[in-house]
Amino acid sequence: MLIDWTAGADVTTACPLCRADGPKPRRLVAYDRANGGAAHALYGCPSCGGAFFDPLPQPRYEEGGNPEAAIKFYVEQGAGPDVMLEPTAILDQLPVRRYLEIGCGFGFSLDYAQRSRGWQCRGYDPGLLAQAGRTALGLDIRSEYLTAHTPLEDGAWDAMLCSEVIEHVHDPDAFLSVIRRALAPDGVLVITTPNAAGIDPSTDFGVLLPLLSAGFHTMLFSAAALEGALRRAGFTEIRIGGTTHQLQAVASRRPLPAPAPLDRARYRAYLADRVMLHDADTPLGTGFRHRLIKEYVNAGDYDAARAPLASLAEGWSKAYGIDLSAPQDIRFPEPGALDFETLAMHFPLDLCSVLYAQGILQLNASGDAAHAAHCFAAASAFGAILRKALQAMGTDDGETADLGARALCEEVIALARFDAEKAIGLHARLGTGPWDKSVSLSAALLEQTRQRLIVTLVNAGSYDAAQSLVMETDGDPIPQDAEAIAFADRLSLLFVVGVLALNHQSDHGRAAQVFRRLYDACRMRPGTSGAWTLLWPARYHEALALSQAGRSDSAQNAAIDLLAPVKEGQPEVPAPYRAWAAQLLGVQ
Repeated sequence: MLIDWTAGADVTTACPLCRADGPKPRRLVAYDRANGGAAHALYGCPSCGGAFFDPLPQPRYEEGGNPEAAIKFYVEQGAGPDVMLEPTAILDQLPVRRYLEIGCGFGFSLDYAQRSRGWQCRGYDPGLLAQAGRTALGLDIRSEYLTAHTPLEDGAWDAMLCSEVIEHVHDPDAFLSVIRRALAPDGVLVITTPNAAGIDPSTDFGVLLPLLSAGFHTMLFSAAALEGALRRAGFTEIRIGGTTHQLQAVASRRPLPAPAPLDRARYRAYLADRVMLHDADTPLGTGFRHRLIKEYVNAGDYDAARAPLASLAEGWSKAYGIDLSAPQDIRFPEPGALDFETLAMHFPLDLCSVLYAQGILQLNASGDAAHAAHCFAAASAFGAILRKALQAMGTDDGETADLGARALCEEVIALARFDAEKAIGLHARLGTGPWDKSVSLSAALLEQTRQRLIVTLVNAGSYDAAQSLVMETDGDPIPQDAEAIAFADRLSLLFVVGVLALNHQSDHGRAAQVFRRLYDACRMRPGTSGAWTLLWPARYHEALALSQAGRSDSAQNAAIDLLAPVKEGQPEVPAPYRAWAAQLLGVQ
């Protein structure tokens, strides 16, 4: 898929989202190389902020390619059951008995509703994925489109999910009226759809291509356009949120409860239950284990992750001859050497995700930085291969794009723990290696990696290597409006920059300044991760630096804080710091 962002001639037509007449500017043209170079022009609506293809594409659903390979990709890697379930978490606060999904796909979220929530469930989806899921998961999925003639038992459904469907239909108002009729009077609709706000040249290709899905999607909603369509359908209580790339709406004619997060413990229990029912050497067994491993690793429950990872390793050894204990020995083809169907025959398509999770596990739980580095290198390698095969068909995978980029950076951090020279060299080449040319490394990710690399090198005692990466601005004050993650990273960076100035450069004056800025930052945002941990180390090292700089009065003022009673909520001052301060001040 090639994207031409050049402005073109307007089209004068009624917007299919909000019905506004008048000229609509062209946003882009997508050229589908996998379909003979077909051109798909996308136009924006100044009235509602949405976008639509003109002419509207004819209905196409799961056309082309190898159905078996497509299903394998979806169940192993492409589907995000937790992402599908997150918008429905609000339903757990409501008295739901009968639950319907329109466009349920393979049926993961439908299966969760039935097995974990105990709801009476049904799905409608005419696709091959749905047919496969109906058999594999034992679900009531009807292989048909939703139309005005679909027998839905008017007013019988307590809740409905319509996930990534409305962007495919030609008449969203008619579609929503059918849904409204099927819902109970106080029923709740949850709807997700791509966000037109994500249509931008800066959006990563791994996100942009699925968002556009040129030739399949008819229109892309803005928040205003989606709210307008829901109100026209008769919904009075509407809440719209989501991300830059996806809208999530909840609509009803009853007051809505407060937003609620997905119950991750229940979700993990569901995955663990399903893992017991599907062998690890099957695509479905692979997919459930991969997602369970990811859940445990993200939660920091590394011990729990080991069992499904060991089961997956055994299954993959049997099915593919892959040895996860030696990721450096996996032989990968060059990106583009295998088409998607052949790649699916020879590799599990969630290999990038599993290797990344294993790398985090090895780094944080086992302390095996060398093994972790091999995992991250292999993850980025396979990520590039998979994305190349997907892009040849006009699509991509956002999670693989993200993890592939992060794996490159995590390999640098892992190397820094035992081989500073190699870590510095790889950091300098980020984005230029044989596997990572197609990876989009954002400026923010690169800067975060540089800062983390400095911290890791200092913690490993590689002061010269760390100093080579330090910038003059690294010791500057932290802006008060810094995001929480960036703020926590900056706290760590300030500390190690101060350590370098104090212990490596013997620049006691600069060290005192940096540690003072760190101390002030910790007091400014006490609830932020790391703030209380570094509060007293910052004050102690400031006092130490001032003392070594010969500024005894200032050093004593800082030392007084180490002996003073702590304020409510503050951590205790470590005993060695108190002892040093007492000695400096001559206090018994």
